[in-house]
Amino acid sequence: MSTMATFRFGQHIVKSSAVFLKTELSFALVNRKPVVPGHVLVCPLRVVERFRDLRPDEVADLFMTTQRIADVIEKHFQASSLTIAIQDGPEAGQTVKHVHVHVLPRKAGDFDKNDSIYDEPGVEDLQMEDINKLINVLIYLFDRLLKYRFLFMYALLFPSSVNLYNLL
Repeated sequence: MSTMATFRFGQHIVKSSAVFLKTELSFALVNRKPVVPGHVLVCPLRVVERFRDLRPDEVADLFMTTQRIADVIEKHFQASSLTIAIQDGPEAGQTVKHVHVHVLPRKAGDFDKNDSIYDEPGVEDLQMEDINKLINVLIYLFDRLLKYRFLFMYALLFPSSVNLYNLL
């Protein structure tokens, strides 16, 4: 990926440096407002607001890419489960008008109640006194982005590597 290239994510422009995987029809990036460490998004390259409007080849690529990423994320974060979700439309909580799949590695006890993940505040809910937490989140995201890029590039170059998940 060229460092000059950009991707559209709904109304947002995403620099290629923020994208850790690109396929023929999809791309993946670290969520700017992660609910848990390892929260990533998988999006079709074509900007499409609703899931029903994706072409069959886009659906296939989106979910094959999601499955591939989910496997790596679950192992890397030593999760016991995954939350994989699409918020399809504003009433479903979609805030960016571009289909995207959320992949969240989950562990026992990561939330008091399993469904309370949907009640957690996003970064936009932070108060001024939480600015240090925000800075730490940004540092963490940048670190994750670099590691994910390395991880997926290594996986592409050496797909049969047994130590892939121990690299980071």
